[in-house]
Amino acid sequence: MKLDSNTKEIQHHNTLAQISKALLTVVLMSSLVLQLSCSKSTENKTSSDSATSTTKTTKTQEQLDSISKNKEIREARRAKTLSAVNLGYVDQPHIVSNGKDFGVKILAIRLTAKNYMLDFRFHINDLEKAKEIMQRKVKAKLIVEKNKGELRVPVSYKLGALRQSGNNLVANKNYFMFFANPGGHVKPGDLVTFELGGFKAEHIIVN
Repeated sequence: MKLDSNTKEIQHHNTLAQISKALLTVVLMSSLVLQLSCSKSTENKTSSDSATSTTKTTKTQEQLDSISKNKEIREARRAKTLSAVNLGYVDQPHIVSNGKDFGVKILAIRLTAKNYMLDFRFHINDLEKAKEIMQRKVKAKLIVEKNKGELRVPVSYKLGALRQSGNNLVANKNYFMFFANPGGHVKPGDLVTFELGGFKAEHIIVN
C-alpha cells in the first residue's frame, strides 16, 4: 500500500510537470505568435506609409508637370497672339519721329468700340528713357492729319485716365492708351500724329 501511494504521488507530480510544460509551451507559442503579428502589422504600416508617400510624390510631380505644361501653353498662345498683332502693325516705315530716342516703339493704332475709340499700342524698349514721358502728368494726344483735329485720352470716374502710365511699368512689354473718337470721325486708313511730352511720331496709319 505504501508503494502504491508513492507510485501515485510520483505519477501525480509527473502529470503536473507535463501540464506545466504544456502550459509553458502554449504561453511561449502565444508570445511568438503575438510578436509575429506585431511585426507583420509594422511591416504593413511601413509598406502603406511608403505607398502613400510614393503616391503623394507622384501626385506632386504630376501637379508640377501640369503647371509647367499650362505655363508653356499660355506662353505659346501669348507669342502667337503677339506675332499675329505684329504682322499687321509693326515696322510702319513711313512713321517719322522727332529724332530723340525715348525707348518707345509704336505697335498699332486701331479703331475699337464700334469706331468710337482708338486703341493705341506701343512697346517700351528702354524703361529709363521712357520714364520721362510715361508719367501721369504728361498728357497724350492724337492729331488727325487730314484736318488737324485733336483727340484726347478719356477719363473715367471709376478708372481714371484710360491709359497705362506711372511707376509700375517694366521694359520689354506692350502697353495701351485709348483715345476718344467722337462721331467716329477717324476712319481706317487715316493718318494721325501721336504726341506724348517730348515724343512725337507722325504719319501713323489707323487700322
